[in-house]
Amino acid sequence: MNPNESNLISTVENLVKEVASIKSNTINRYLDNASKDIIKQIVTESLFDIFWQKLTHFITFFESLDGYDVNVSGGGAAAVGAASLQIDTAATNGNVAEVLKTPDAQGLLSFGFRSSFRTTASVSTSGGSLANTTAYYCIGEVGNENYGFKWASGNLLGFTSTGGTETTKTLVTTFGNATLYNLEARFFPTNRVDFYVNGTLKATSTSNLPTTANFALVHMKITAGENNGKTLLTSFFEYIQERNLTNFNY
Repeated sequence: MNPNESNLISTVENLVKEVASIKSNTINRYLDNASKDIIKQIVTESLFDIFWQKLTHFITFFESLDGYDVNVSGGGAAAVGAASLQIDTAATNGNVAEVLKTPDAQGLLSFGFRSSFRTTASVSTSGGSLANTTAYYCIGEVGNENYGFKWASGNLLGFTSTGGTETTKTLVTTFGNATLYNLEARFFPTNRVDFYVNGTLKATSTSNLPTTANFALVHMKITAGENNGKTLLTSFFEYIQERNLTNFNY
Protein backbone atom coordinates (compact mmCIF):
# COMPACT_ATOMS: atom_id res chain seq x y z
CA MET A 1 0.00 0.00 0.00
CA ASN A 2 1.49 3.40 -1.00
CA PRO A 3 1.46 6.43 1.36
CA ASN A 4 -1.38 8.14 -0.52
CA GLU A 5 -3.66 5.09 -0.17
CA SER A 6 -2.80 4.79 3.51
CA ASN A 7 -3.59 8.45 4.14
CA LEU A 8 -6.88 8.15 2.26
CA ILE A 9 -7.99 5.13 4.30
CA SER A 10 -7.05 6.93 7.52
CA THR A 11 -9.02 10.01 6.46
CA VAL A 12 -12.11 7.94 5.62
CA GLU A 13 -11.94 6.10 8.95
CA ASN A 14 -11.76 9.40 10.83
CA LEU A 15 -14.72 10.77 8.87
CA VAL A 16 -16.82 7.68 9.71
CA LYS A 17 -16.01 8.10 13.42
CA GLU A 18 -16.90 11.78 13.28
CA VAL A 19 -20.23 11.14 11.53
CA ALA A 20 -21.11 8.44 14.10
CA SER A 21 -20.32 10.86 16.92
CA ILE A 22 -22.41 13.63 15.38
CA LYS A 23 -25.33 11.22 14.84
CA SER A 24 -25.24 10.05 18.46
CA ASN A 25 -25.06 13.58 19.82
CA THR A 26 -27.90 14.72 17.58
CA ILE A 27 -30.19 11.93 18.76
CA ASN A 28 -29.46 12.69 22.40
CA ARG A 29 -30.02 16.43 21.83
CA TYR A 30 -33.42 16.17 20.16
CA LEU A 31 -34.97 13.33 22.10
CA ASP A 32 -36.64 14.53 25.27
CA ASN A 33 -36.31 12.54 28.47
CA ALA A 34 -39.75 10.98 28.11
CA SER A 35 -38.89 9.63 24.65
CA LYS A 36 -35.60 8.26 25.92
CA ASP A 37 -37.38 6.50 28.79
CA ILE A 38 -39.88 4.92 26.39
CA ILE A 39 -37.09 3.65 24.13
CA LYS A 40 -35.18 2.27 27.11
CA GLN A 41 -38.30 0.46 28.32
CA ILE A 42 -38.97 -1.09 24.90
CA VAL A 43 -35.36 -2.23 24.55
CA THR A 44 -35.29 -3.62 28.09
CA GLU A 45 -38.49 -5.63 27.58
CA SER A 46 -37.26 -6.95 24.23
CA LEU A 47 -33.94 -8.04 25.72
CA PHE A 48 -35.75 -9.70 28.63
CA ASP A 49 -37.96 -11.68 26.24
CA ILE A 50 -34.96 -12.71 24.15
CA PHE A 51 -33.03 -14.02 27.14
CA TRP A 52 -36.08 -15.69 28.69
CA GLN A 53 -37.07 -17.55 25.52
CA LYS A 54 -33.70 -18.11 23.88
CA LEU A 55 -31.24 -18.94 26.66
CA THR A 56 -30.86 -21.45 29.49
CA HIS A 57 -28.37 -20.40 32.16
CA PHE A 58 -27.14 -22.13 35.32
CA ILE A 59 -24.37 -21.21 37.74
CA THR A 60 -23.37 -22.63 41.11
CA PHE A 61 -20.59 -22.04 43.60
CA PHE A 62 -21.46 -25.38 45.23
CA GLU A 63 -22.98 -23.97 48.39
CA SER A 64 -24.56 -27.41 48.85
CA LEU A 65 -24.79 -30.84 47.21
CA ASP A 66 -28.56 -30.93 47.56
CA GLY A 67 -30.00 -31.97 44.21
CA TYR A 68 -26.83 -33.78 43.11
CA ASP A 69 -26.19 -37.51 42.85
CA VAL A 70 -23.13 -38.37 44.94
CA ASN A 71 -21.51 -41.78 44.50
CA VAL A 72 -18.54 -42.62 46.74
CA SER A 73 -17.41 -45.82 48.40
CA GLY A 74 -14.63 -47.44 50.44
CA GLY A 75 -13.56 -44.26 52.19
CA GLY A 76 -14.11 -41.84 49.30
CA ALA A 77 -15.92 -38.57 49.93
CA ALA A 78 -17.50 -35.50 48.39
CA ALA A 79 -17.81 -32.39 50.53
CA VAL A 80 -18.45 -28.67 50.19
CA GLY A 81 -15.93 -26.38 51.84
CA ALA A 82 -15.84 -22.63 52.33
CA ALA A 83 -14.68 -21.99 48.77
CA SER A 84 -14.91 -25.22 46.79
CA LEU A 85 -16.31 -28.69 46.20
CA GLN A 86 -13.79 -31.46 46.92
CA ILE A 87 -14.26 -34.98 45.53
CA ASP A 88 -11.89 -37.63 46.96
CA THR A 89 -11.30 -41.27 46.11
CA ALA A 90 -10.18 -43.78 48.68
CA ALA A 91 -6.51 -44.82 48.63
CA THR A 92 -7.44 -47.96 46.72
CA ASN A 93 -6.66 -48.85 43.12
CA GLY A 94 -9.87 -48.62 41.05
CA ASN A 95 -11.82 -46.59 43.61
CA VAL A 96 -14.24 -44.09 42.06
CA ALA A 97 -15.84 -40.92 43.43
CA GLU A 98 -18.33 -38.89 41.42
CA VAL A 99 -20.90 -36.10 41.59
CA LEU A 100 -23.46 -35.43 38.86
CA LYS A 101 -26.61 -33.40 38.32
CA THR A 102 -29.39 -34.66 36.06
CA PRO A 103 -32.39 -32.30 36.10
CA ASP A 104 -35.87 -33.73 35.62
CA ALA A 105 -36.66 -30.77 33.33
CA GLN A 106 -34.74 -32.29 30.45
CA GLY A 107 -36.57 -30.18 27.90
CA LEU A 108 -34.27 -27.32 28.84
CA LEU A 109 -31.14 -29.25 27.81
CA SER A 110 -30.15 -30.22 24.29
CA PHE A 111 -27.06 -30.93 22.21
CA GLY A 112 -29.06 -29.55 19.29
CA PHE A 113 -28.26 -25.99 20.37
CA ARG A 114 -25.06 -24.09 20.95
CA SER A 115 -23.78 -24.24 24.55
CA SER A 116 -20.76 -23.38 26.67
CA PHE A 117 -19.53 -24.08 30.16
CA ARG A 118 -16.69 -22.87 32.32
CA THR A 119 -15.17 -23.73 35.65
CA THR A 120 -12.02 -23.65 37.72
CA ALA A 121 -10.70 -27.09 38.66
CA SER A 122 -7.64 -29.03 39.78
CA VAL A 123 -6.62 -32.66 40.21
CA SER A 124 -4.17 -33.88 42.83
CA THR A 125 -2.78 -37.05 44.38
CA SER A 126 -1.85 -37.83 47.99
CA GLY A 127 1.15 -39.81 46.76
CA GLY A 128 2.29 -41.93 43.86
CA SER A 129 1.81 -40.51 40.37
CA LEU A 130 -0.63 -38.13 38.73
CA ALA A 131 -0.35 -40.37 35.68
CA ASN A 132 -2.29 -42.98 37.66
CA THR A 133 -5.30 -40.70 37.88
CA THR A 134 -8.31 -40.33 35.58
CA ALA A 135 -10.81 -37.51 36.08
CA TYR A 136 -13.68 -36.05 34.08
CA TYR A 137 -15.47 -32.71 34.22
CA CYS A 138 -18.08 -32.63 31.48
CA ILE A 139 -21.52 -31.88 30.12
CA GLY A 140 -23.33 -35.21 29.77
CA GLU A 141 -22.67 -38.42 31.67
CA VAL A 142 -19.27 -40.11 31.39
CA GLY A 143 -19.48 -43.13 29.08
CA ASN A 144 -22.38 -41.71 27.10
CA GLU A 145 -22.60 -38.62 24.90
CA ASN A 146 -20.74 -35.64 26.32
CA TYR A 147 -18.02 -33.04 25.98
CA GLY A 148 -15.63 -31.42 28.42
CA PHE A 149 -12.29 -31.97 30.12
CA LYS A 150 -10.36 -35.06 31.12
CA TRP A 151 -7.23 -35.62 33.18
CA ALA A 152 -5.48 -38.83 32.09
CA SER A 153 -1.94 -40.24 31.84
CA GLY A 154 -0.63 -37.06 33.44
CA ASN A 155 -2.13 -34.75 30.80
CA LEU A 156 -5.10 -32.39 30.71
CA LEU A 157 -7.30 -33.13 27.68
CA GLY A 158 -10.34 -31.74 25.96
CA PHE A 159 -12.70 -34.43 24.71
CA THR A 160 -15.90 -35.10 22.81
CA SER A 161 -17.80 -38.37 22.94
CA THR A 162 -20.75 -40.06 21.27
CA GLY A 163 -21.82 -43.61 21.89
CA GLY A 164 -18.92 -44.00 24.32
CA THR A 165 -16.30 -43.30 21.63
CA GLU A 166 -14.01 -40.41 22.58
CA THR A 167 -11.96 -37.94 20.60
CA THR A 168 -9.32 -36.31 22.81
CA LYS A 169 -7.13 -33.24 22.36
CA THR A 170 -4.10 -32.49 24.53
CA LEU A 171 -4.46 -29.11 26.21
CA VAL A 172 -1.75 -29.26 28.89
CA THR A 173 1.12 -31.74 28.84
CA THR A 174 1.97 -32.94 32.35
CA PHE A 175 -0.54 -30.97 34.40
CA GLY A 176 0.51 -29.75 37.83
CA ASN A 177 -0.45 -31.43 41.09
CA ALA A 178 -3.29 -29.39 42.64
CA THR A 179 -2.82 -26.71 39.94
CA LEU A 180 -6.06 -24.81 39.35
CA TYR A 181 -6.95 -24.26 35.71
CA ASN A 182 -9.60 -21.91 34.34
CA LEU A 183 -11.44 -24.13 31.87
CA GLU A 184 -13.99 -23.28 29.20
CA ALA A 185 -15.57 -25.38 26.45
CA ARG A 186 -17.76 -24.00 23.65
CA PHE A 187 -20.03 -26.43 21.81
CA PHE A 188 -21.29 -25.79 18.27
CA PRO A 189 -23.78 -28.55 17.26
CA THR A 190 -22.63 -30.91 14.47
CA ASN A 191 -19.61 -28.63 13.97
CA ARG A 192 -17.00 -28.47 16.73
CA VAL A 193 -16.06 -27.92 20.36
CA ASP A 194 -13.45 -25.29 21.24
CA PHE A 195 -11.39 -25.82 24.40
CA TYR A 196 -9.87 -22.95 26.39
CA VAL A 197 -7.38 -23.10 29.27
CA ASN A 198 -6.71 -19.94 31.28
CA GLY A 199 -8.41 -17.88 28.59
CA THR A 200 -6.42 -19.27 25.65
CA LEU A 201 -7.88 -21.44 22.89
CA LYS A 202 -5.86 -24.67 23.07
CA ALA A 203 -7.62 -27.10 20.73
CA THR A 204 -10.75 -27.87 18.72
CA SER A 205 -12.54 -31.20 18.28
CA THR A 206 -14.72 -31.84 15.22
CA SER A 207 -15.45 -35.57 15.61
CA ASN A 208 -17.57 -37.73 17.93
CA LEU A 209 -19.73 -34.73 18.84
CA PRO A 210 -22.64 -35.54 21.17
CA THR A 211 -26.17 -35.40 19.75
CA THR A 212 -28.56 -36.98 22.28
CA ALA A 213 -31.33 -34.82 23.68
CA ASN A 214 -31.29 -35.90 27.35
CA PHE A 215 -28.16 -35.84 29.46
CA ALA A 216 -26.57 -34.93 32.79
CA LEU A 217 -26.08 -31.20 33.16
CA VAL A 218 -22.67 -31.80 34.71
CA HIS A 219 -20.66 -34.88 35.67
CA MET A 220 -17.50 -34.79 37.80
CA LYS A 221 -15.76 -38.12 38.24
CA ILE A 222 -12.34 -39.21 39.47
CA THR A 223 -10.74 -42.67 39.57
CA ALA A 224 -7.64 -43.83 41.43
CA GLY A 225 -5.27 -45.91 39.33
CA GLU A 226 -3.14 -46.95 42.32
CA ASN A 227 -3.31 -47.26 46.10
CA ASN A 228 -3.21 -43.50 46.70
CA GLY A 229 -6.04 -41.05 47.22
CA LYS A 230 -6.96 -38.75 44.33
CA THR A 231 -8.81 -35.41 44.53
CA LEU A 232 -10.86 -33.33 42.09
CA LEU A 233 -11.39 -29.78 43.35
CA THR A 234 -13.71 -27.18 41.79
CA SER A 235 -14.89 -23.75 42.90
CA PHE A 236 -17.78 -23.05 40.52
CA PHE A 237 -19.63 -24.30 37.46
CA GLU A 238 -21.42 -22.16 34.86
CA TYR A 239 -23.45 -23.34 31.86
CA ILE A 240 -25.28 -21.43 29.15
CA GLN A 241 -27.22 -22.83 26.20
CA GLU A 242 -29.37 -21.52 23.39
CA ARG A 243 -32.96 -22.73 23.29
CA ASN A 244 -36.22 -21.94 21.52
CA LEU A 245 -38.74 -21.78 24.31
CA THR A 246 -42.14 -20.54 23.20
CA ASN A 247 -44.22 -22.41 25.78
CA PHE A 248 -43.82 -24.18 29.13
CA ASN A 249 -43.37 -27.73 27.82
CA TYR A 250 -40.14 -28.40 29.72
